[in-house]
Amino acid sequence: MEDAEDAVEKRRPKARQKSGSRFYGIIVKYTDSTVPTEPTPKALETVKDIPRSLMRKAQDILAQTPVVSRNAMEVLIPPSERQGCRLNQVMHSIAYLMHTGSWRSCWIRFGYDPRKEEEAYKYQVLDMRRKSSKEIAGRIRISRRGRGANMMKKPVEEDAAPRSVIEAQRYIFDPTAAAQDMGGIYQLIHIEIPGIKDLINYASGRRKKPCYESGWLQPSLSRLIQAKLRDSRRVYGEGSTETPDILEANYEELDKAIEVDRKAEELELSTEALLREREAGSVLGQADRERLHANVDKLMRNLGEAENMEVDDGEYDDGAEFDEFDIYGEETDAESQSDAAEDD
Repeated sequence: MEDAEDAVEKRRPKARQKSGSRFYGIIVKYTDSTVPTEPTPKALETVKDIPRSLMRKAQDILAQTPVVSRNAMEVLIPPSERQGCRLNQVMHSIAYLMHTGSWRSCWIRFGYDPRKEEEAYKYQVLDMRRKSSKEIAGRIRISRRGRGANMMKKPVEEDAAPRSVIEAQRYIFDPTAAAQDMGGIYQLIHIEIPGIKDLINYASGRRKKPCYESGWLQPSLSRLIQAKLRDSRRVYGEGSTETPDILEANYEELDKAIEVDRKAEELELSTEALLREREAGSVLGQADRERLHANVDKLMRNLGEAENMEVDDGEYDDGAEFDEFDIYGEETDAESQSDAAEDD
């Protein structure tokens, strides 16, 4: 007969247990309706093995920034400070991981839902790892140069002088990283390119409700940020030491594109509200039901028209290559396994 703790574990479908290890973390998808507020019981069992100073540092980081990318956490708590503990062991007891959407591959403080907090726009991620396609046995496999094509575990050289510089560039994207054509998964809060930072913080470009594709940012603003980041790699790579004019945005044209996005969002939200009413329509009279259904059908048609609207400004038809900028995909099994191997 199973004990109460095992029964609790079985009722946690999002708890991922790494085979052969003691670590029990919680991983959610963007589409999950709720987020966890506490760790699994077995994750809590490992806390007693973690030095208090290490646990306190991790808690302080999440108290200050509730969403931290896995790359950033690797730098903020380097192996030299882990006192023999695995980082997963520390983090699984105080945070959960989001697997898809604009906050994917991030540690998120228990109870904090970035989909409900507008300020969470700055914690969204851009996957800026460059990819090269290789056809192997009739299939296209992707290696990401930003992470390194060789996924074999390498020995940690904690005293190597260049280590802190290299690791910092894994989560901070500044003119130096752009000039070196660095790749990686970056949170918007860690993008430090003049001009682009202003775009990221442009309040008029935010949505009323986040979406799977671009989080709290309107799609046109998200696309422009991606385009400017590509420009930054090119101009800083050519040796520019000052903020190039090409990184400055045309806000007049951007506002036009955002207005199109905003209308589409309003139609989307109105449609969602009417669809909820339609579901409850069985309690209405025949005339009310017909009126409600007609309004829903009209909004659905308008929504389809809005989605086909385009702004003829050229700047936003940037030809974004999603093999370079993937802001809402999910981690592949290979990536997850690689990350777990690195933490071991």
